[in-house]
Amino acid sequence: MSTHDHGAACRGRFRLAPLALPLLVAMAIAGCGPKLTGPAGSVRVSGKVTCGGETVPTGTLVFQGAKGGSVTARIGADGTFTTMLVPGDHTVAVNAKDGVDTMDEKGNPAPARSLVPEKYASGKTSGLTVTVTSKGEPLAITLDK
Repeated sequence: MSTHDHGAACRGRFRLAPLALPLLVAMAIAGCGPKLTGPAGSVRVSGKVTCGGETVPTGTLVFQGAKGGSVTARIGADGTFTTMLVPGDHTVAVNAKDGVDTMDEKGNPAPARSLVPEKYASGKTSGLTVTVTSKGEPLAITLDK
């Protein structure tokens, strides 16, 4: 029969437990998720993309600044996006397809179907512009069918 106190070993193991909750709360407040980075002076901007009143569920946005440089943002399944942009005017291109471009059985290109009119694929033809303020107000990217 052993006289070793197993309870002492267990009690020693959990001495740090009271510190764990405050540490987890501090990490959550600090935002331990992926950090967004952008050009110098940029602000965090978020918004939603719709086409013909319906949510665009996938794709990318390309924001082209008036002074050059571009930033790409991914569109989430709920149509939302978040990115970092320099305050000022930006032209916007939207690329959203229902899959990926492939080849058919004869080796011919079989492009995925675009979820938005093709004119939105380029900032030069989209007609879309947004103005980002230093406060980073939400943006609504509204496309016509």
